[in-house]
Amino acid sequence: MASPWNALGPNVDPGTRRQDAWGVCFELEGAKLRSIRLSRALAESAARGLAWLHSRLQLTTINPMAAITVTTHVSAPLERVFEVYTEIDKAVERIPDIIALEVLSEGPFGQGTRWRETRVMFKKEATEEMWVSSFDPPKSYTVDAESHGMHYSTLFLFTPDGDGTKVSWTFSGTAQTLATKIMSPIFNVLLKGTMTKCMLRDLEALRDVCESGQE
Repeated sequence: MASPWNALGPNVDPGTRRQDAWGVCFELEGAKLRSIRLSRALAESAARGLAWLHSRLQLTTINPMAAITVTTHVSAPLERVFEVYTEIDKAVERIPDIIALEVLSEGPFGQGTRWRETRVMFKKEATEEMWVSSFDPPKSYTVDAESHGMHYSTLFLFTPDGDGTKVSWTFSGTAQTLATKIMSPIFNVLLKGTMTKCMLRDLEALRDVCESGQE
């Protein structure tokens, strides 16, 4: 390997050549250090930017998917309506959009009940596992699910309403990953109308069961 001193020319005094050569080496090392420092500075700046974005998203999108609430009046007693809504083993024959349902837990319907449900969404089949997270018969119950970085919560409320029962269904979603937090506002706009129609179809189907008295 050629010495860096040779790059200074053969007619330069050896002492000067040695001194200048070390200067060249130090300059090269200094350039490397400056390059390393710049790379580290850029990486730290990018990390701070991502951390800031993540913190802003956490603060401003605690519940990024706007809650959707639909209601209906059912001409049937409160106890009868609550019973129909919690008979998940009959969901396939009662709700057209649900094409398969497998109960994963044992015992009567209540807190902790789990099932795997397949329904048609956006003209495609979608399968999700769900569970009952709260249960207060015959007033309310809540169903939760997690899918693709989102946590979904469905609250059913049942209240006496004249000669029948008012059923209120509220659906909401909370993003759990950075990607879903960024995309949630877009999903709100694109999916709200479709989700509302889907929920109303379920309510109408179960209302017909309650009012017809079919088992």
